[in-house]
Amino acid sequence: MQLFKYKLPIATFLKAIATADHSNMTLAELREEENLLLKERRELKMEVAALRVNLEKQRATSESLKRMKFHYGVFFAYMRLREQEIRNLMWISECVAQNQKSRVHDSVVFIF
Repeated sequence: MQLFKYKLPIATFLKAIATADHSNMTLAELREEENLLLKERRELKMEVAALRVNLEKQRATSESLKRMKFHYGVFFAYMRLREQEIRNLMWISECVAQNQKSRVHDSVVFIF
């Protein structure tokens, strides 16, 4: 991120301010620098607030998608159980049709 007047990265600018000798600056220059820093602070606060709002929106969307995925998971599990029930009925009916009633329990998958 760049500052307006100095076109330096914030870390470099803060380091320069910390090591700078402000005794040579006039009161007007110090006020100008202070105003720039206050303006930068306000803009950073607004940017952080916007990022927080965006994060909350993304979090809500993510939670909604998780819920939808869960609902599809329940439906998928229900369909798998129904498919297994049909396979079990087909196996039992084939065993009965071939007069192999003793083999009914060989391949039946117990659902519950």
